[in-house]
Amino acid sequence: MKWNIPYSFIPGSRHSSDGTECQDYALAHLSDAFACVTMTDGAGSVKNACEGARLVAETARNFLIKREAILFEMDESELREELITEIRIKLYELACKMSCEFESFASTFLFFASDGRRFITGNLGDGLVGVIKERNQAEILLAPENGRYLNESFFMTDDDCMYHLRLIHGFFNPSDIYFLMTDGSCDCLYDRQAKTFAEALGIFADWTRRYDHRLVTAAIYKSMFRLFTQRTMDDCAIALIRGVE
Repeated sequence: MKWNIPYSFIPGSRHSSDGTECQDYALAHLSDAFACVTMTDGAGSVKNACEGARLVAETARNFLIKREAILFEMDESELREELITEIRIKLYELACKMSCEFESFASTFLFFASDGRRFITGNLGDGLVGVIKERNQAEILLAPENGRYLNESFFMTDDDCMYHLRLIHGFFNPSDIYFLMTDGSCDCLYDRQAKTFAEALGIFADWTRRYDHRLVTAAIYKSMFRLFTQRTMDDCAIALIRGVE
């Protein structure tokens, strides 16, 4: 299996104006037998959101790579517990090193992993995981989960985060394109009331089918700066996953 995985993240206008670093983050790993993407959104209300988002994405990616051989055989509760425990240990270590509060690294979390035959994906917080079919019909796999109010979310630093990391297993379809997005990108590409996706998502999917991920990443990055910043002040991140047999 060959993989085409363009992904991009940009600071919103609020952070661009005050020089704050982007608090959304994404990473990918590709090999012939395995691919994974991790994505995070640091909470804007905490001091070390950027550091937390990066550490969560990096730790989760390393966890998925190390368990590649057994990942799709793991029980969901076992996977959830091991993944969250490893991430939270790293966050505690960083909090001690920086002499700051553990909660200052609050971040949402999404991931997608596949061996070309199966996939597993997870969502903690207000991001979104979906799939785009051949005619660019987009469907939600894991919807955003907000707190009591729309502007509230769930984070990796929450004591009850174990109960909010939702997982889905499935068979990987090479004709489909899977995607992850943080809540900033959701504001631009997903109508929560109508439950429909913007035409731009289908355009991104067509690019992913036709061109190399490096070209698509550059094109999506430019489109995000041109279009997304007109729709939201929030940081944005998006990733698309395509497997080519």
